[in-house]
Amino acid sequence: MRSRAAAKEEDLEENTFFRTLRAKCPDVWELAAAEQLVVCIPSEASTQGMAMNRSAFETHIIRASPFFAGVYETLNGKSIELENSVIETGQGFKERRRVDVLFEELHYNADYKPFRVVCISLPFQGGASVVRPQHGDGEKFYDRASLAECEAFIQSVSAIDPTPLARARKAVGDFERSYVLVKGYFGHARRKLTGIVETATEELVKGNVSALRECNYSTRSRQSLQRSVDAVVMGHAHPKLMGTIKNMHREEDARLSDAMAQRQASRPDDYGASGALSGLDLKAPIQAAATLDDSRCPLDKISLLHTVVQGINGCVERAKAGGILPPSFLLAADDLLPLLIYTIVRAQPRHLASNAAYLEHFGNDATEEGDFHAANLRASTDFLISNCPP
Repeated sequence: MRSRAAAKEEDLEENTFFRTLRAKCPDVWELAAAEQLVVCIPSEASTQGMAMNRSAFETHIIRASPFFAGVYETLNGKSIELENSVIETGQGFKERRRVDVLFEELHYNADYKPFRVVCISLPFQGGASVVRPQHGDGEKFYDRASLAECEAFIQSVSAIDPTPLARARKAVGDFERSYVLVKGYFGHARRKLTGIVETATEELVKGNVSALRECNYSTRSRQSLQRSVDAVVMGHAHPKLMGTIKNMHREEDARLSDAMAQRQASRPDDYGASGALSGLDLKAPIQAAATLDDSRCPLDKISLLHTVVQGINGCVERAKAGGILPPSFLLAADDLLPLLIYTIVRAQPRHLASNAAYLEHFGNDATEEGDFHAANLRASTDFLISNCPP
């Protein structure tokens, strides 16, 4: 049963993606209906050459994040953001796309509960690139997820005048030679580095007008540019900052390392998670968490923690699909933190206390999600410190 929510140019009943989803993977369609998820159907013209398989269908069925407004996760663990009928692909996708919601329909499941089916301008991945919307300069400005992406972006927009980043790097070197980091006064150090970032951002905009013109009138574009500059500057400062912080937290790091080694036989419910979650296979997020200390700047560490949390959510969804958890189970914040603590314990990342302190004082991710991940790492570390022998 369905109800049309808007006038439209094409009939979804004739859409190849829509018909193939229900015919080829009826279990995926039934899951979306039963759990009242959002089913995204690429417009017919945009699906030329697109693979019509289970992975593609799972990529286009999304559920709202229980933690962040406007953030959704696909059935196969990728991330998108939806705002004002525009969808932006994020973590897990090989390329970033901006996709317009053309119209939506309300369908009803066997219990007569509604779920949304939306028609979108192009697929989240694959399909015919000829129908991709053109967004001009605005296509450049989105929040990159890694230092490498930020470096490539800055290089691409500073061809006319690359000197602001060279001056910023020199300023970081001067900071490192002249500034003494003192425990309890990291806030002042972060402000000094933020000043370098702001100066470099302003000089980049002035020296590369053709590439960065939009930053003069779009706050969002300037913030996106500054976030990339911040990642690059913090990447330069990272070795000195982390080295100093590790010296300050040497004893805590050692205690946590011993405590995690001793807790390898623990279970999620030992940290307060629901007993039903003790059978989860968390191998993938554990492997990701083990690399926390390898990241070269706050942005990379935040992205790594995002991957870990996404991995935990993905494990829960697979457990539901496999009958280990009931289909109606929802992962709440009260269960996420215990699962994160368990994942960290099993992963045994190096210098855990140092990394928590580094993100707490130098993260400045400027996003709600970044603050969320930094706070959860801090809470996990504090829990382990308070529960391990002195």
